Amino acid sequence: MADEKVTRKLVAILATDMVGFSRLMEKDEASTVARQKAHRKQLIDPKIAEHNGRIVKSTGDGLLVEFASAVDAVQCAVEVQRAISKLEADIAEDRRIAYRVGVNVGDIIVEDDDIFGDGVNIAARLQILAEPGGICISRPVFTQIRNKVELGLVDLGPQKVKNIAEPVPTYRILLDPKDAGKLIQAKRKAPPLQPWMIGAAVAVLLLVVAGAVWWRPWAPAVEPARLEKMAFPLPKEPSIAVLPFANLTGDKAQDYLAYGIAGKITAKLAKVSNIFVITRPAASGYYRRNKKTIKAGRVAEDFGVRHVLIGSVQRSGDKLRVTVQLVDAVSGRQMWADQYDGTTADIFALQDRIARTVLDELEVKIVVGEQARIWHQQTKNQTAYNLFMRGLYYYHRRTRLDNAQAQKIFKQVVRMDPGFAEAKCLLGFTHLLNVRFRWSKDPSADLARAQELAQQAIAKDPEYPHAYALLAAVLLRKGHHEEALAQAKKALELEPHYANNIGLLALIQMNAGLPSESIGTIRRAMRLYPYYPHWYLWVIADSYRQLGKYDEAILAAKKWRERWPRSWLPSALLAATYVQAGRIDEARKTAKQLLERRPKMTAKLGARILGAFYKNRQDAVSMREALLKAGLP
Repeated sequence: MADEKVTRKLVAILATDMVGFSRLMEKDEASTVARQKAHRKQLIDPKIAEHNGRIVKSTGDGLLVEFASAVDAVQCAVEVQRAISKLEADIAEDRRIAYRVGVNVGDIIVEDDDIFGDGVNIAARLQILAEPGGICISRPVFTQIRNKVELGLVDLGPQKVKNIAEPVPTYRILLDPKDAGKLIQAKRKAPPLQPWMIGAAVAVLLLVVAGAVWWRPWAPAVEPARLEKMAFPLPKEPSIAVLPFANLTGDKAQDYLAYGIAGKITAKLAKVSNIFVITRPAASGYYRRNKKTIKAGRVAEDFGVRHVLIGSVQRSGDKLRVTVQLVDAVSGRQMWADQYDGTTADIFALQDRIARTVLDELEVKIVVGEQARIWHQQTKNQTAYNLFMRGLYYYHRRTRLDNAQAQKIFKQVVRMDPGFAEAKCLLGFTHLLNVRFRWSKDPSADLARAQELAQQAIAKDPEYPHAYALLAAVLLRKGHHEEALAQAKKALELEPHYANNIGLLALIQMNAGLPSESIGTIRRAMRLYPYYPHWYLWVIADSYRQLGKYDEAILAAKKWRERWPRSWLPSALLAATYVQAGRIDEARKTAKQLLERRPKMTAKLGARILGAFYKNRQDAVSMREALLKAGLP
């Protein structure tokens, strides 16, 4: 109410959070909880009390603490961080507990026993900027402690943080007593590289000099996208394209890691129903074609989305640095940027953290029942997962040798972790590709193995969408159309925004004699995948042909031929469609051109390939008759 009094006061606020809490709990829940409780009871809580602090709230892995004095808050933080470092020194690095701390002085609102306001929010954001085991403070804190506490400090300059309009001048405390009294001016806004990143930093410098670094994380704004240049109307729901992250390691062999991290973030977002996500293959293909000239505004225009997530990965041994930036490309505003330092063992938690932040920033509501599916992780075996991402990189290259290499890797991953459903599924897809591209020496055996692996993957993880897609593709080839439709629909229930699975459903609908449904479905896939594969046009063309809409079918078949000029299939479909449209002269001209390129081509072969999966075999007969009338032998 208007006459209600609001209690305010000026205090120092300390925010702290455990680094990699989820990862540590997964590795050794009992030990992590026991050590955390011991640290609280024997060290952290007594130090807070000693420095006259009040614990406002406690989460599973963090604290919010109020102090009357900035000096008390900083001294408490320093003493705790130094002590924790010693207590955890003998613990294995991947199991070691460390905290980040942020300290701010600000005016806050007090309500019951809780505190609110920008003063609290800034402390929380400073905590995120701190390194593991480190402390970041704001300028008001710096001003109050500078001549009262013997500490070294690094001036990081103004830092742009979430939900705070103005950049926050930030300082990092040097915890080594030998640095007491130093004030170092940072040369750039981003936190300085750790010693283990020196090699990677040199590589990055070379890339910058060469002009190959396309994204500057310190640049807060981008050239806005123009709505009139959008290739598609903006969706009503929040929309985003996640581009593969740039590999700044200087080693192309690490490309798989940069692509894999971005791909997994996309996959998690794509499982949320209330968001529009450009499909992974579309973003990957776009990045490969344009990576030297990537601009967020142009990406948004080409995909018809409002938001773009871009990032980079640096790796040195098992050390990892991932930098991300979420841009509202329509306004040209950077919504959020962050940097994560850790190890390859942190990848699971890192991917979840970025995906969660994106959903929070876009204010996307997760429907009941989606939570577990989105955050589910199929394997805890980091070595198997890292190897799996390498296999995924080869799998997406779509050559015979790369597919064989991917198959070899996925077999190894499955041996390492038999419960890893995604690895089983992708192994199944390598067998299916052998059949699809005629690389197989025994297609029946490959198809049977693909079906077996799909069923095993579903048994291991009933919530994994692509296992149902694999099973649907196999069932289509076996002529089980109703079962294939059911499996394809199940895949889309679990991941609504994966374009190729939507395209698969359209292909099944086309072959099952449901051309009206197929056209609507493939159009949806095309929107999610603006640079869609050529076979989408096959689905469009044949569906229109089945409906007797020959002008639309001919237009789509011509586009298919333009997109896939080395194949005879588009010309065969075009010739048959001309015949059924009563345009015999054009049909014969098309057939003649086809025979000039492929003299051994026959009507029987054309009908056998184009109509291979038709539910109604009479449709294949009609196709053959049309090709005969066009002039094929």
